[in-house]
Amino acid sequence: MTFLSIVINIIGAYLVLNLNLPVYLDSVGTILAAILMGPLVGAFVGLATHFSLGVFLGPVYFYFAVVNGVIGLIAGYIFKKQDFNLKTIISASIAIALVASLMGNSISYIVFSGITGESVDILTKNLLELGFNLFTAVYISGFLSNFLDKLISFALVFHIMGVIIAKFKMKEFKIFTK
Repeated sequence: MTFLSIVINIIGAYLVLNLNLPVYLDSVGTILAAILMGPLVGAFVGLATHFSLGVFLGPVYFYFAVVNGVIGLIAGYIFKKQDFNLKTIISASIAIALVASLMGNSISYIVFSGITGESVDILTKNLLELGFNLFTAVYISGFLSNFLDKLISFALVFHIMGVIIAKFKMKEFKIFTK
């Protein structure tokens, strides 16, 4: 399941890169692993994903490995204590988006002057053209894309977990019943 989670992340990142989407989708597998196997496995999946992406798609991904690792930790800890439902998903999406955007935007701003070559840069450039300073533009675009990304990621995880339950004809699933 750990390897599959890493592959899910790599496919997501590859799709975003090739479809020019203003999200990341490189943490779907991280979140899935964190929920199913705990925060440490989630963190490992996040780190391993970005090291793999750094090798295959470009070194910019190495810089953001810690962000995906922290996403795994946070998701794992949240769902270790909370039910997997819509309220918790939205709360977790906001919390993770805040932390991920703060960390990722800081890396982007300090290391790359706010432009990393991702499709999120389009929003940053538009905000700069509207008169926002670089710092503000990077943080606004980063939070918006992170929040949208986490909502989509959790929706995909919710779907994947539904498929797992249906496939194995599970009547109960520890994530859904506490």
